[in-house]
Amino acid sequence: AIWVESQMKFAGLLNQLEPMRNQLAEMEQKAKVNQDMLDEQQNQIKQMGEKIEQYKQEYAQLISAVQHIKMEMDQVNEKCGRATKLVSDLSSEKTRWEMSSKGFQEQTATLIGDCLI
Repeated sequence: AIWVESQMKFAGLLNQLEPMRNQLAEMEQKAKVNQDMLDEQQNQIKQMGEKIEQYKQEYAQLISAVQHIKMEMDQVNEKCGRATKLVSDLSSEKTRWEMSSKGFQEQTATLIGDCLI
């Protein structure tokens, strides 16, 4: 009788444990799914971090290129300013030379007469 009573208690415990085992298996499955999702999202975060770093490097290179272009533009503008000033100065120098040339032509025309005097 004790053996039968023990077997009945054991059967009752097994009946109580079965839903718990099923629930444990279900929870383990959900935990695995959640872990897989976590791993995937962490991988995406890592990839995005790498892309952000790449974009930062590209941005730094572009900023450097822009600074270089601005510096070249300033140099070209400065050269254009000097070239414009030089052309202006040469224009006035041309006018002075033309006046001097006319003066020499007039002196040449009167040179014979001046020599006779």
